Amino acid sequence: QVVIQGLVKAAHLNGSRGEVLSFSAEKQRYRVRLKNKKSAKKKVLEAWLKEECLKPWMKPLTKDDKSVADTFQKFVKNPVNMGYYRRFQGGDNLWSTIVMDEGYKKWFREFVKTGYFKLLSEDQHKRFQKMAELAHHPKASVAVKSVMEICANAFTKVRVEYSAENVAGYRKVVEGVRAKVESDPGLSEVLEGMQETKIYIPHWKNPKMVQFLTVSDSVLVEESKKEAST
Repeated sequence: QVVIQGLVKAAHLNGSRGEVLSFSAEKQRYRVRLKNKKSAKKKVLEAWLKEECLKPWMKPLTKDDKSVADTFQKFVKNPVNMGYYRRFQGGDNLWSTIVMDEGYKKWFREFVKTGYFKLLSEDQHKRFQKMAELAHHPKASVAVKSVMEICANAFTKVRVEYSAENVAGYRKVVEGVRAKVESDPGLSEVLEGMQETKIYIPHWKNPKMVQFLTVSDSVLVEESKKEAST
């Protein structure tokens, strides 16, 4: 959670709250979804903003919050905990890191127990609490690898070279992962749980995947017709 500041051309947004969604190393900017702000087309407003235009948002502290803050301060006095915390602040908080890195996974569970996320909101605390629990699920590593198989491997090939062969390969991977998930209740459970946290992870049965494959089929059929007619 952040507060927008220092904008000149869009000064009316200064003081608005937002949620950081991602960071672009190429742009050196953060993608921020603004709270309670709608564009003219009634869509949720998002913007790419520089780091200096963002400051962390903290709700007013209660006595309980101050107790949590003290607990957190004691926690990060440990050099190892501070090292992991810096990784977290640097964006190293994806499912792949939390699940696959055993040291980070154990640290993250203890980090959540400090109540740090309660300082942001109760909703944030519940989401990250569930994330910490799911990271220790016996099927968590299989779940993350399945999603990475879809997105990092098969889809990357399609983006690099859009061809019938690569789309077919992507389809095969998606269908293979679906079959594996649907035949394994534990795997299905952990993937559904990951999605419910709303902390980014592509859904193994995301409608957009189906839509992409459907559109790809149409485009490739049209291209084949054009090639046949020339």
